Amino acid sequence: MKKLLVIILMLVVQTACNSQQNPNAYDITGKTKTNLTGKAYLELMTEQGATSKVDSCEIKNNTFSFKGTLKEPNFYQINLANQQKLMIILEGGENLQIEADGFDSPEKKGTYKAIGSKPMDYLQQINNLAQDLQTKVTGWQVQYQEANAKKDAARQASIQQQFEVAQKGLVENVKTLISTMGTSLVALYATNFLNPQADMETIIALADRFEAEGAKYRQAQLFINQVKKLRGATIGGGANDFELSDLNGNKVKLSSLKGNVIVLVFWATWCGPCVRSFPGMIKTAEKYKGQPVKFFFVDTFERVADPKSHVKAFLEQKQYSSLPVLFDNGDVASAYGVNGIPAKFVIDKNGKISAKSEGFMGSDEAVVEEMSKMIEEALKK
Repeated sequence: MKKLLVIILMLVVQTACNSQQNPNAYDITGKTKTNLTGKAYLELMTEQGATSKVDSCEIKNNTFSFKGTLKEPNFYQINLANQQKLMIILEGGENLQIEADGFDSPEKKGTYKAIGSKPMDYLQQINNLAQDLQTKVTGWQVQYQEANAKKDAARQASIQQQFEVAQKGLVENVKTLISTMGTSLVALYATNFLNPQADMETIIALADRFEAEGAKYRQAQLFINQVKKLRGATIGGGANDFELSDLNGNKVKLSSLKGNVIVLVFWATWCGPCVRSFPGMIKTAEKYKGQPVKFFFVDTFERVADPKSHVKAFLEQKQYSSLPVLFDNGDVASAYGVNGIPAKFVIDKNGKISAKSEGFMGSDEAVVEEMSKMIEEALKK
């Protein structure tokens, strides 16, 4: 099942009454439902998933507050004594009031409410829709496994259909909300719930609106540039050439492999769905052994200083050392418009993108079925 990716965490808040005095200022006050001691931190979030502290305050009587001035809009989190982390975006002019549970745990993730802007309302609507789907998915996964144990193919097909209908409903609801959001950062956040392949029209239209308004700040520019790359990695278009090193330091150049169907799988060691898809991908590779089909697992977006050593040790531990791994610093993934991983591209013998998809399908059999369809179509071209 397609993982709802949450790799770009974005929301926006409207200007508050004090914005007339300083449009770049923000004022945040909050309280927690549980007793906390220690500090609250306002942390800037980066594209790599890391954070850096911007400000801090003591949590007193379960309350906290931040005031400051922004250089430009960006996305942040409020870290409550390392007990709960709250996602927010600051654009300047905000006057936010936050109420949080004050905890996160494996059994129950803490919740929070933030009022003071319409975009925050949008964010909570979207996250509620996503949480509702996730709750259903959890139940369906149990039912699917039970049906699998009973070899009840009809029941499995019914569960899969229910999931697809629910997922489509989520996407349509999000697209409707995006149409009312204008050029706010919450609209960029909402695109994480779309499929870049199926919903490209909506994504392109949003990028065009941002560009038309002349948005120059970093997050808007990242989105605009990413969509430009997505446009260049569409089905039927020529695959962007690259040259990457494998585990042994040997160079692999895509353009030298014309005449073969190429399967690219973008992944990272920290991505659970990526690793869970490996057995199914390996079975698919075995199925096409001896045919003009080559598989490459492109490691990208790693969060360590020495990716090659880290990945090599990881593959040895997981007993996947035989995988044909290539190493990307993120440039190739970006050129292919990769938003979430695992991302899979099938390139035909003529070097054109024949098919692409994202996510883990939920079982080895589903992975083999999905990839086989994509590969068979490419072999016909």
